[in-house]
Amino acid sequence: MSLDELIPLVRELPTLDRLHLIHILVEGLDQPSAEDISPLEQYKIYEIHTPYDTYGAADQLLQLLNESNSSSI
Repeated sequence: MSLDELIPLVRELPTLDRLHLIHILVEGLDQPSAEDISPLEQYKIYEIHTPYDTYGAADQLLQLLNESNSSSI
């Protein structure tokens, strides 16, 4: 049965049954499975870009904001 076929059936269930189904599905997420849903590799270092220490970007955004405000007046 596909997900497209299952969703209408789930929507017909009483609220308590849907809550119970949610509980079952969440419990299944806690258990490790053979197919890992995460594409990340263990012990590999990934670079994460954050807005910290990017002062030039903040200045550029402020400049764009000021230009936007002045053109809308």
